[in-house]
Amino acid sequence: MAVRAGDIGLRAASAIVLAPAAVLAIWLGGLWFLALMLLA
Repeated sequence: MAVRAGDIGLRAASAIVLAPAAVLAIWLGGLWFLALMLLA
């Protein structure tokens, strides 16, 4: 049980850390794409 609960906690922690990183990466990618479109 302890291992399973720890695994769930680890997954939750990684999700909380990775979600903002993914959003930031998509946001920066969108800004970069818009900049390229404006410069082209």
